[in-house]
Amino acid sequence: MAIRWKPLSIIVAAFSTLMLSLFIISKVVLLESFLMIEEVDSRKNVQRVMDALSDNHAALSRVASDYAAWDDSYDFIITSDPTFISANLIDTTFTNLKLNLIAFYDGTGRRVFSKAFDLISLAPMDVPGAFPARLSPASPLLRQSPMENSGSGSIVMLPGGPMLVVAKPILTSEKKGPSRGTLIMGRYLDTTEINRLAHTTHLSLEMRKFEDTRLPVDFRAARRALLQSSGILVRPLAGDSIAGYTVVRDLYGKPGLLVRVVTPRNIYLQGLATVRYFLLWFLSVSLLCGTAAYYLIDKFLSAQKKRMEGEKRYQAVIEQASEGIILIDEKTGRITEANRAFQQMLGYSFTDIPHMTLHEILGPEQEEIERIVANVSRENGQISREIRMHRHDGSPVDAVISMNRIVVEGRGLLCGVIHDITERKRTEERLTKLNECFLGFSAEPDENIQRLTALCGELMGAACALYNRLSDDTLLTLAQWQAPPDFNPVDHPDGHICHDVIKRGGSQLFVVRDLPRTPYAETDPNVIRYNLKTYVGIPVRCSDNSVGSLCVVYQQDFTPTEEDKKLMGIVAVAVEAAEESKQASEFLKESERFARSTLEALPEHVAILEEDGTIIAVNQQWRNFAANNLSVLQNPVEGDNFFEACNSAVGKEKEYAAAFAAGIRSVLRGKRESFSLEYPCDSRGEQRWFLGRVNRFSGDGPRRIVVVHENITELKRAELSIQKLAYYDTLTGLPNRLLLQDRLRQGIKRAERNRQMLALLFMDLDHFKVINDTLGHAAGDQLLQQVATRLSHHVRAYDTVARMGGDEFVLVLNQVTATGHVSTVAKNIIETLSPPFELGSQEVFVTTSIGIAMYPTDGTDGEKLLKNADTAMYQAKERGRNAYQYFSAELNLKAEERLVMETNLRHALEKGELLLYYQPWQDLESGRITGMEALLRWRHQNWGMVPPGSFIQLAEETGLIIPIGEWVLHTACSQLQTLRHAGYPSLRMAVNLSGRQLKNYPLAEILSNILQKTGIDPALLELELTEGSMMENMEKSIALLRDVRKNGVRLAIDDFGTGYASLNYLKSFPVDKLKIDRSFITGIPHDPDDSTITRTIIAMAESLKLEVIAEGVETAEQMAFLREHRCREIQGYLVSPPLPLNELLDFLEKKCPKTAD
Repeated sequence: MAIRWKPLSIIVAAFSTLMLSLFIISKVVLLESFLMIEEVDSRKNVQRVMDALSDNHAALSRVASDYAAWDDSYDFIITSDPTFISANLIDTTFTNLKLNLIAFYDGTGRRVFSKAFDLISLAPMDVPGAFPARLSPASPLLRQSPMENSGSGSIVMLPGGPMLVVAKPILTSEKKGPSRGTLIMGRYLDTTEINRLAHTTHLSLEMRKFEDTRLPVDFRAARRALLQSSGILVRPLAGDSIAGYTVVRDLYGKPGLLVRVVTPRNIYLQGLATVRYFLLWFLSVSLLCGTAAYYLIDKFLSAQKKRMEGEKRYQAVIEQASEGIILIDEKTGRITEANRAFQQMLGYSFTDIPHMTLHEILGPEQEEIERIVANVSRENGQISREIRMHRHDGSPVDAVISMNRIVVEGRGLLCGVIHDITERKRTEERLTKLNECFLGFSAEPDENIQRLTALCGELMGAACALYNRLSDDTLLTLAQWQAPPDFNPVDHPDGHICHDVIKRGGSQLFVVRDLPRTPYAETDPNVIRYNLKTYVGIPVRCSDNSVGSLCVVYQQDFTPTEEDKKLMGIVAVAVEAAEESKQASEFLKESERFARSTLEALPEHVAILEEDGTIIAVNQQWRNFAANNLSVLQNPVEGDNFFEACNSAVGKEKEYAAAFAAGIRSVLRGKRESFSLEYPCDSRGEQRWFLGRVNRFSGDGPRRIVVVHENITELKRAELSIQKLAYYDTLTGLPNRLLLQDRLRQGIKRAERNRQMLALLFMDLDHFKVINDTLGHAAGDQLLQQVATRLSHHVRAYDTVARMGGDEFVLVLNQVTATGHVSTVAKNIIETLSPPFELGSQEVFVTTSIGIAMYPTDGTDGEKLLKNADTAMYQAKERGRNAYQYFSAELNLKAEERLVMETNLRHALEKGELLLYYQPWQDLESGRITGMEALLRWRHQNWGMVPPGSFIQLAEETGLIIPIGEWVLHTACSQLQTLRHAGYPSLRMAVNLSGRQLKNYPLAEILSNILQKTGIDPALLELELTEGSMMENMEKSIALLRDVRKNGVRLAIDDFGTGYASLNYLKSFPVDKLKIDRSFITGIPHDPDDSTITRTIIAMAESLKLEVIAEGVETAEQMAFLREHRCREIQGYLVSPPLPLNELLDFLEKKCPKTAD
């Protein structure tokens, strides 16, 4: 739509003037009103703060009145009784009343008592020095009236900050005088108090000293303004805030504090938003009204133009329409107007049609036309008819004419719309002939192709039609219509148009016009021979390959229409279907020959059965097996009835034959898609296994099935071998853990069903590891096999003996009626294993520990029973081994406690709960402290100190001793370095090693890394090992300890005398020191045996040139005995208990002189 600038300019000018006026009014009137309201609100907020400060002062005044009007206070002024102070003026009085100062002054102005208190640190503080200086007898605070309601108070500016103080005359409890003095209470207006005032008033509050030289800019400006005028000052701040300022004067009327209250400018911003919304609303309304006005003006001005253009548009629509349109005068019957499409449809010129009647133009159909015109005029409605008209040259035109009556300027006209349907009628005729051709198809594909080719030529109005097929580099004409008598149906393909169409492929029509002027005139002899002008062809496909071409040729110029192209496409598809049918027929014959050959070549035994069970075909494998075996499932051949053969089965084969026959019938009846059955077959004394499969033929033909028998004997044997590997232990042949779980599950179900008991015996061979380590794994495997044999011979057939793994066995006793029977079995097992085992040339004795769990009392599932039996087995080992133990709730509780202990121990190292204590040694000759032993301790966050005996053994069993031991070694070396820096460079450190650290653990390498990181002298580090840990795999231990000694550290045997190290072995170990076990020290000097053993160990160590130390020394008699027999060092509570590092340093400070490093 074109813009009309003149009316638009007038509307814009008026609108702009109105908007400017509204903006000035809203700015001057509305915003100023909001600013005034905002200032009033800010003054009220400042006044609220001042009121809150007054309330605070009043509350403090009431507290002071309570203490001032009190007989005890009245007497205290005279007596200065200290009990009054200790009873009433304690710290909690200050904290409860939130006071920073309490002071009593007598009538002369003398201070009787004063105390200041810091509410932040909750501790007494000095009375501010400036405070007494301001309290002269003439001070307003001390000039009190004896009346009960009198009193004074205000702000006192102190170096520590402003203090809110009140003063009250001291009266009796009945508030009678005369006043004996003044009580003053004070509270700092510090940050906490100001924040409390801000919280109470819900305002942003800030107080600054009036004379502060470092005031912010806005405070300084407010201070200057308030010096000139008192009251409240309101000023906007940067951003969206406004501040109110006022002055709080001190006790002497001087400006003391400058108060600022900051509030958001909500009122002003709301006013500003209101003005904006108002202007925006007015702008929207004005734009809407302006647009409406402009629209109305534009509509008014456009009305005339539209009216003038109406006829032009009408004429354009009529002329551009694809259908023929005519207007007929209702009275005269003459054509007043006709569009270009009508003229072209009938071949008339524009000058021929006006003023002619319709029947003059339409000729033979005039009667039908006149009836149509008459009906439209009479019914004043619309009529549509299909008619045949004739062009100006006499050729027919099929059309549909729709006519209705219209009135234009009071004149009746008939409007006719004529649609040319000549091509549609032609297409319908073609489709009818195609349908008749399709319905007349025969079973011979070649005959159908001939009919389709002829129909294509006829419907396309061609001179000739051909269907050519490319076969083995030869172009063959398989079908033709109206071909010349001398036409050659076999030709070489090169240069022929049809050959190019086939090579091109696809589904598009190939049209070549003016053939004599194309290269085909020279390459295709038929072009010149038969005077061909136009070629129209389309490829024919079969099995996704282009195999032929369907073509029509003309001896005149021809251009195919879209309908022609569709027709050629339909016929080509029908020819393709015939080609596919022809190929499928040939393929079916070939498939039958191939299927028979394949059937004969199959290794399986195959038979084909009719619905009644009659065998109609078998392959050679079936025949060969039937000739040499008696199995009823594979004995019948062609002509026999398979069902009758199955019914004749006897013996154990009868059950399989009946099942197989039932499976065949279910497949025949459609109840299942297929059926299979595994069955055994005895063939010449050898048992074989077969898999029989039954499948139904698909399709709509007769109901037939295929029976296949496959020899699966080798597969069955492999399955049995795999099953044995999966469910049986390869070493002992006993059921493994997986089969045990299945047997246990079945036994529990049976016991539950029969209401019986079941027993599970968990067995573990005692000291099996020693045999494995000393005699080798081969001997250990041989022992496990012999144990399995003995156990298998002493159980019932329906019980189960299984190997869990390692040296653990499990026995499941079913049908248990009494626990006494279980005890008997356990005793028998112990006795069975008591005779020696022959392992090659070695004779070995083995015992076992047995844990027993009963179903259902100790568990109702296999996992629970195994767990509880395992727990009971460990208890049997703790009782001394070679015994059996029933599970009990107490054992379960111990197991759970052990699990909790283990879980917490796993996290103790990462949580930093482990620590080291140190027990010093003393040299008996010099009395000096020469070193200490590092002892591991565990301080749990909830349990406190955990005894070492409760977790050291657990760490050993779980393997946690490896990371813990490494941490102990590293920490001990680091703290030995700490002692060196503290002035004790010659002290030695002993660290205990676990037996696990001697097995499959790079002890020497880790020790070297720790020594390098901590930087200590290796000679100051002693590693202590027990006899037992060193005797396990002694040769390997000796080699490892020698590698450790290469680092320069010393080695000691701990708890010497309690193990089984012989003197010969002792000479082999690279040790430097023996530590006599405390069990021998406890009895000396009174127990002769302990005394003798101790003397012997000391003498032996002296003869081997080994140092000796005694642990557990607690009495002076023990120390004297050891000194007498030349024991070099002692360790025990007589010297010192184990100490943490800080206490050890204190101990050394007293006992050991410091020396330079």
